[in-house]
Amino acid sequence: MLVASLVSIVTVLTLLALYSVYDIKTRRVPNRLTLAGLIIGFLVASITGHIMVNIELHIVSLVFMMGVSLVLFRIGAIGGADYKAFIMISITSPGFELFSLGNQLLEGIIVSGFEILLTLLGGAMVSRHRAGNQKQDKTIALIPVLLCVYMAIQLFGLAFSIIGTNLQ
Repeated sequence: MLVASLVSIVTVLTLLALYSVYDIKTRRVPNRLTLAGLIIGFLVASITGHIMVNIELHIVSLVFMMGVSLVLFRIGAIGGADYKAFIMISITSPGFELFSLGNQLLEGIIVSGFEILLTLLGGAMVSRHRAGNQKQDKTIALIPVLLCVYMAIQLFGLAFSIIGTNLQ
């Protein structure tokens, strides 16, 4: 399963990096690109067997991520591309890839919740930092923040995995 996890991580990082370029340059990510990302993510998770082994995790993460991020989208806290990027992560690589909490339901909610929360906090920090410059657009690109959050969460899981291995 290590190969499937690594392929999922690389897929998400690649797609988020690509989305980030568009988000930074134009504040828009084309629908055809996000749709392609969703399809690629689903195919990767299916071909590697990630979905079948972690079906509860995928379902819980997808439902939680769709619900919370849809509310955030509707109130204007995130944009449509951000919403679709959250969904792509929940399809391709929900939860920790290199560590498990032991309970897929709990892991799906906790990791998805932290991805959303930390992305919003990171976006608020960037927005506050940029507030002094009046010439810049008030909206910020959240997908690069999500990319950093996703990497941090996966590294956090890896650290827990290493610590747990060393303790046994």
